[in-house]
Amino acid sequence: MNFVHHAACNATLTSEEEGVKSLPVTRGKIGEVEVVRSYWRPTKEELKQLNKLGCVAMTMVGTTHAPVRLDVVPMQYPPIEANSTSG
Repeated sequence: MNFVHHAACNATLTSEEEGVKSLPVTRGKIGEVEVVRSYWRPTKEELKQLNKLGCVAMTMVGTTHAPVRLDVVPMQYPPIEANSTSG
């Protein structure tokens, strides 16, 4: 998967770790819940695997799993109510 800069992105997550790329995100709300969303596009090979009933695997670093949500969204519309806060 490759991350993409969606038109709704209003912040960037950065790391001090060498070789780690900055990740464009949208900070916003779904209802009253604060969220941070990043956008990803599968490679051609990944799409082939998904079309063969493959699945998306999400790996978390550490010993637990944060609450998450996976969606498919169009590139041309912001899918969440964006906050004006960046960081």
